[in-house]
Amino acid sequence: MLEEQYDLPDEWTWAKIGDVIADAQSGFSSGQKDVVDGIRHLRMNNIGADCRINLDLVRTVPRDLAQPRHILQASDVLVCHTNSVKLVGKTALFDLVDGPYAFSNHLTRLRVIPGVADPKWLWQVLATLWRERYFETRCKQWVNQATIERQTIFDAPIPLPPFDEQRRIVAEIERLFAESRTAREALDGVPALIKRFRQSVLAKAFRGELTERDPSDEPASVLLEQIRSERKQEWRDDLHAKGKEAQKDRYVEPQRPDITDLPELPKGWYWASLEELTSAARVICYGILMPKQHISDGVPYVKVKDIKGDRIDVPALNRTSPEIAAKYARSSLKEGDLLLAIRGTYGRVAEVPEGLDGANITQDTARLVLSPSIDRRYIAIHLRSTFSQNYFKDVARGVAVKGVNIADVRLCPIAVAPLAEQRRIVAKIEALFAQADAIEEAVHIARQRAEKVDQAILARAFSGKLVPQNPDDEPVAVLLARIEQERERAASEAKETKKTPRAKGKKTMQEKTAGIRTPDALTDLLKRLRGKSGKRITPETLWLESGLNIDDFYYYLKHEIKAGHLQERRRAQDVVYLEVIS
Repeated sequence: MLEEQYDLPDEWTWAKIGDVIADAQSGFSSGQKDVVDGIRHLRMNNIGADCRINLDLVRTVPRDLAQPRHILQASDVLVCHTNSVKLVGKTALFDLVDGPYAFSNHLTRLRVIPGVADPKWLWQVLATLWRERYFETRCKQWVNQATIERQTIFDAPIPLPPFDEQRRIVAEIERLFAESRTAREALDGVPALIKRFRQSVLAKAFRGELTERDPSDEPASVLLEQIRSERKQEWRDDLHAKGKEAQKDRYVEPQRPDITDLPELPKGWYWASLEELTSAARVICYGILMPKQHISDGVPYVKVKDIKGDRIDVPALNRTSPEIAAKYARSSLKEGDLLLAIRGTYGRVAEVPEGLDGANITQDTARLVLSPSIDRRYIAIHLRSTFSQNYFKDVARGVAVKGVNIADVRLCPIAVAPLAEQRRIVAKIEALFAQADAIEEAVHIARQRAEKVDQAILARAFSGKLVPQNPDDEPVAVLLARIEQERERAASEAKETKKTPRAKGKKTMQEKTAGIRTPDALTDLLKRLRGKSGKRITPETLWLESGLNIDDFYYYLKHEIKAGHLQERRRAQDVVYLEVIS
């Protein structure tokens, strides 16, 4: 947006960042950190992705390293001139009042010319340039980091309204941003509310509080007697199909749950173990221990991570060999089976969809084959309820990775309602959850739109459409022309002063500036390096060891390359090395 330099209102002008800067200063490095009674030292990590100061981790360094020019003042603008390619150019407005704070050599501090640019306006422009990847496309890339030269910052475009209009625009941006932020925070709180709503619905459902009782419903005890009878007959039929005799094998009744500490159920309901409600032929079990390598035309199998949002992510399934799957035929799947994650992220539940007959599972998943006389949707919802999830947490074992034993899965208590009421409960839950899903989708769409609101606000701000123009405001071009004349006059005076011979022994202004080392400092470093002729070194390493700020470093670096002391090498398009020449 800003890079395109579109048409501006008549009293505005396009300028460069450098046109509005009175002073720019790089910070300083320190090998010491977390110094007791030191000065707080802002670094790269202290500028967040939201282009605001982040104080989650602030280092302290020796106070005597911070010169007066390194102490931040309110409304200073900080630019991260060294970082990763994606993060170089991050900008923040320093607005803290609990100083003093200093800043590192990876940051550049900018101070505006008073009455020309509002610091908050400059901050918003620089932050927008970073979000639009302006600096990413203009940075110098090293092996692991990138940097932008000060001149690159100074040459960046800035739409410049009259000063008073800047202040009106900034005030309106802040007002609208506050409203936008409030809306986003409200939207961000909805998912937690929806989650609590679903938990509340399930809790009421299995306390018998979600639906009305119907005296004509057949009690759950009668239903359970029917399931027990069917289960035993299924066991006999399975033995017969395998060519075995029931007289030689003894049917073992499923173990009942311990109901000592379980809540009292509504009249007509009954506590049962999960095993009592499942098949006696296709028993509760886990699956393949070692599926081995993926075979494109093999047998699909379900892992815990394939159970997402109460469904199986079928396209993501890996496949094992038919030989391995045959060894675990007892855990093969059929449409309508329930799968329960029992290891790692245990407690996930999903129903096997159409098309996965003959697939399998891993040892981290349990297969549940429900009696056809009970509503399997009711059982699936029960297993997802807080009651069942808390049960799994209580019985889970393990140190690094926790899991639920198959024996504990079989004993999982289920509050069995009469079959007709099970269906009413499922219908009610599905209707309420559908409403919750619709709300979540609406919130998701609203959140996506809210993310674009701030961008739209800034687009209007930078094009002069956010607040009305005031014809009484002085055109900014007039002001910039006066500033340019003043700078030319000052430069002319400085040139005349430079012609005057200085007394022997007096230092230049550059030498007096404590934040910039004289060329001798870099010369000494290069002398040491020349003893390692042919050695390759990254610009980043050389810069950090030199102690120079980034602009001075590049000035002297270009000089040393021109003098033949260093030679630039490229291992790849974006990887630069310096080779030391003896």
